[in-house]
Amino acid sequence: MVEYLIDGTRRCWACAEPLKAHQDFCTECKQWQNWRRYTVFSATILALMTALLSVLGIVSPILSRLIYPPLPLLDLAVRVENVCELSGGCNTESDESSKRTHYILRLTNIGGKDVLLSKVMHCNTLIAGTLIETDDEFTSPTFFTKQSSFVKAGESSEIDYAHYTYQLLSPNFHAPRNMICAIAVDHDSGRYFAFTAIENEFFNPLGIVDLGRHFKNDQDLFRALKGE
Repeated sequence: MVEYLIDGTRRCWACAEPLKAHQDFCTECKQWQNWRRYTVFSATILALMTALLSVLGIVSPILSRLIYPPLPLLDLAVRVENVCELSGGCNTESDESSKRTHYILRLTNIGGKDVLLSKVMHCNTLIAGTLIETDDEFTSPTFFTKQSSFVKAGESSEIDYAHYTYQLLSPNFHAPRNMICAIAVDHDSGRYFAFTAIENEFFNPLGIVDLGRHFKNDQDLFRALKGE
């Protein structure tokens, strides 16, 4: 607002310099006395807001990745091998007769983050898409690997997960069937790499799923994976 002296003379709102009648610009402090004075302020605010938005545009994705780190991406190829430990075959009635089933996973890390998988792989049999909730080693087999289970970003690794079974306990282990399998990622992060096996021939990766917590009970894990 333009202020006035006692005699009615106008003075500058910024520096109080006396102004002539109808003088809209102060030659002393270079400030407009009419509506133009607000455009300078608005332009400054606009410039600051533009700079702030630019900074937020750069920082926001970084903060988002720190708070919600992206899930790693793994591509999967599987080879199944059945091995008999006895030179004479595994058809005897001996408790010593045993077989190994190997799920050899070729994992390609197509994401930008290294992945450390557990050395234990848990599986559960599916019938018509439904989980079979029993604790026996035939229905819910557990596989183990002695290899490094670290998959670097942009690289591939072949990891051999093996299941040992005894002929008398589960004679039909090698029969084609459908299963869902899961491997914990980065220890107790609550993330699992999962895939389904159809007839031990077709494998469909479900990717890395963030279930929010680590499951110590296999049935709870698979129910969570199935969304039940």
